Amino acid sequence: MIEASMGDARFFARTGPHTLANIARAAMGTAPAIERMFVGVAPLQSAVECQVSFLDNRRYAVALEQTRAGAVIVHPQMQRRVPNSAIAIVTASPYEGWARVAALFHPVLPPRPGIHPSALIDPDAA
Repeated sequence: MIEASMGDARFFARTGPHTLANIARAAMGTAPAIERMFVGVAPLQSAVECQVSFLDNRRYAVALEQTRAGAVIVHPQMQRRVPNSAIAIVTASPYEGWARVAALFHPVLPPRPGIHPSALIDPDAA
């Protein structure tokens, strides 16, 4: 499997890999019943076969046709333009589906209460 850049781990929590079925469910879309794992998300232009991408604007149809992504979240009207090398995850709202899938791979961590050891606090602060 190709090692894919998915954001700096200091700033982005990561989960995965995730199955195609779980990704399609998160996108509230449909996908073929194929056993396949994906490790992250990326834009159409830089995604590789182990990543999921999306298209929500027809202006980027050429990028869709040239993508190396393993799966692409698309509207039903764009399904036929997904290259044979990628799996179409079809949903009526690709942008919302993308947001849900990105949150699946990069969940927001809950805040940790307390005072960081390196914090400087004025002794007179209340």
